[in-house]
Amino acid sequence: MGVPDTAAMADKLTDFLQRHLPLAQGLRVQGLRRIAGGISTENWLFDASWTEAGRPVTQPLVLRRANAHEIVETRREDEFLLLQAIAGQGVPAPRAFWMEPRGGCFERLAMVLERRPGRTERTLLTERNTLGLDQATRLHIAQQMTDALIAIHRIDVERVPHLRADARPPALRELDQLEAAVERDGLGREPELVLAARWLHAHLPVAPACETLVHGDYRPANVLVDQGQLSAVLDWELAHRGDPAEDLGWYMSSWYRHEHFIQGAWSPEQFMARYEQGTGTRLDRAAVRFWGVFTIYKLAIMAFNSVRALAGGDQARLAPPPHRLIDALMRDLGEPAEGGP
Repeated sequence: MGVPDTAAMADKLTDFLQRHLPLAQGLRVQGLRRIAGGISTENWLFDASWTEAGRPVTQPLVLRRANAHEIVETRREDEFLLLQAIAGQGVPAPRAFWMEPRGGCFERLAMVLERRPGRTERTLLTERNTLGLDQATRLHIAQQMTDALIAIHRIDVERVPHLRADARPPALRELDQLEAAVERDGLGREPELVLAARWLHAHLPVAPACETLVHGDYRPANVLVDQGQLSAVLDWELAHRGDPAEDLGWYMSSWYRHEHFIQGAWSPEQFMARYEQGTGTRLDRAAVRFWGVFTIYKLAIMAFNSVRALAGGDQARLAPPPHRLIDALMRDLGEPAEGGP
């Protein structure tokens, strides 16, 4: 499947917005562009302008549309419902305005969200960042990210009804879901994935005392920074109810660690200490390690499927080569546990 035509998408957006803004006069979609990346979701940035009651209105917006080939199975309606549910609860997330179901004018499920100011950059905490951020500013953003994660984990999941409870421990149900995807997608003969699944089953952590909202992809690449401040946490399509240690394991995994900390100023230990102080809890280090390995296992599955999508003609899909993730996964499996030999 090739890259969608921008002019055709602009026409669809105009019709969609007009249905939801019946009082808007002279509605126009301007500056529409699809941004690079988006392994699991297409992101289209644009400005909508119109006149209402004689007053000009301009609203920066983003269209998020499910990709034709799902990399990880999700209920995308949940992202929209979640963003609506957590609005005003202290989490810097964009507002969710409207959603179009599967089979509608965008063919696949899509939603229009508020576009917050700022830029995303996965290397924003490193010296290689292109935002001109000095070390003090990068440290400030890293601390803000920790505090935002604490706010996410404080959301009362019982008040978000679509985050379904499950009798299984969070680690087991997440692993079960990935193993089902491995079989469904024909990856069951990849020996490294089989070995990793066995390791994960052998090291399942105990269930947390309290399940929380889990972002599922929490890292600098998924936050907006504006004038040296964190302005929004983005990309909630993998959010779910689960073990808060999952987000920390994802953030501190060996695959991401070199981009998520600051030499001599912000270490994994400082990150965990700030999190523990802010939540009043003690992290289970074995659980964090489990989720770090789980992260690379999940990313490897996503990479295999991204290559398939690319081979099928989806030229907008970006992902690291699977063999690099497999190498990282094997290294992680060979590392001794904390306090081990």
